Amino acid sequence: MNLEQIARSFSPQNVHLNGVPSVPSGNNLRKSDLLAAISYLDNKGIFGVELFLAKIDIISPEKALTKLYSVAMMNTKKYPVFQCYPPETCRQLIKIICTYAYQDYSKSASNVRDCENCNSTGFIEAEVFTNRKPSPSPESIDSTIKNDHVIHENDLHRREVVKILCKKCNGKGTIPSKCQCRGRGKVLNRRETLLKEIPVFKKCQKCDGRGFNRMKFSTVLKSIQTVLPLKKTVAYRDVKPFFEMLVSRCYQEEALAEHLLTKMV
Repeated sequence: MNLEQIARSFSPQNVHLNGVPSVPSGNNLRKSDLLAAISYLDNKGIFGVELFLAKIDIISPEKALTKLYSVAMMNTKKYPVFQCYPPETCRQLIKIICTYAYQDYSKSASNVRDCENCNSTGFIEAEVFTNRKPSPSPESIDSTIKNDHVIHENDLHRREVVKILCKKCNGKGTIPSKCQCRGRGKVLNRRETLLKEIPVFKKCQKCDGRGFNRMKFSTVLKSIQTVLPLKKTVAYRDVKPFFEMLVSRCYQEEALAEHLLTKMV
């Protein structure tokens, strides 16, 4: 038994038109097996199950975020930066960090994010030159004829604001989170491929084999500074290790739940 089997049990099953259910395969779990697994993990590994199910959008992440907030509050004594501010400010700060830590944990190569360049519209405004001239009013035509007006070059070459396609998202309004390795986590090793004359792959150095780029701490810092005017050097020195600890704790809890489930028959 593993986490994927538990997640698969929440998916709808096939409809039996003849009214006779088929023989369950070894990969499928009965309801009794699912309840037994959850009750077995109730004290130790249920946090990892909730994190995994929330990551794949089966359950709401509220319970997982609540437990992650409790873990963060228990570890604040190890980080002196939280002792320098009022308790209410620290609670708001920790809630923001927990939210972004969960988002970083639940991120995958299939996720997309809003394009900041065009505000998810797919188009940006740009000022361009144009030869078009708005049609004049009858009064201006009469005055032009009377004054024998000569058309200047500035009247022919004007500038106007138009909407053009956003090059960053190619007009989609969203940007994929996958790395340049297309979410595979590995790239072609050209040198070894030429030597051995067979395709040889290596771990992608840009994403460290994950297939996607992690969340930048600068994004977290922008939200933190809305609550607390924290300096950049202090944030990277004292707050970033706390953020990394929470992200690592999420992966540890998921691994613990997976380890406990493998012991179950």
